[in-house]
Amino acid sequence: MHMVMFPFSRELSLSASRSLNPSATCPRAILTIARGQVAEGLRDLEALRDSSFENGNMTVCITAEQFMGMVYLKVAEGGGPMSLTTVVKNLPFLIRNAPFADSRAQKHLGEAIKLSQEIGAKLQLGRAHLSLGLLHRAKKRKEKAKECLTEAVQLLAECQADGPLREATEALELLGVAPGAPRRP
Repeated sequence: MHMVMFPFSRELSLSASRSLNPSATCPRAILTIARGQVAEGLRDLEALRDSSFENGNMTVCITAEQFMGMVYLKVAEGGGPMSLTTVVKNLPFLIRNAPFADSRAQKHLGEAIKLSQEIGAKLQLGRAHLSLGLLHRAKKRKEKAKECLTEAVQLLAECQADGPLREATEALELLGVAPGAPRRP
């Protein structure tokens, strides 16, 4: 996992998390995770999700669920190479969560799918199906992966989201499935 260090002061990060301003908290949480502080970043995302849900901001709630699902997806996949410092920094998190990463990723991505369907957010719905399909593929659940990725291709094509659409199409091809012509609006 490529780690990026940012020179944020502890005071700045604490004031951003206290405000739960979605425009500040979500990027800060993601940067915290990218710096290798996974548990802290996930706590910030959970607080943001809860606050957004209470305030009726479903788009931010979905985004937080999606990011949490993606973190657990990476843990379930094995996450790629990590520096020794990052492993040591996250050892308690990894010990507690690695055995349950698959089910937690499914839970968060499933919630993102449910909320996206409720509000008609097709792009977020397509992205959540893509992530869930990648999880199923990593766990060798080929039929579930095919279902999720096929749905992702259709939704992402409707939204003309070329980058994620290409990723979903390539993932389907790696499963040995030739995606049909995606429907365009």
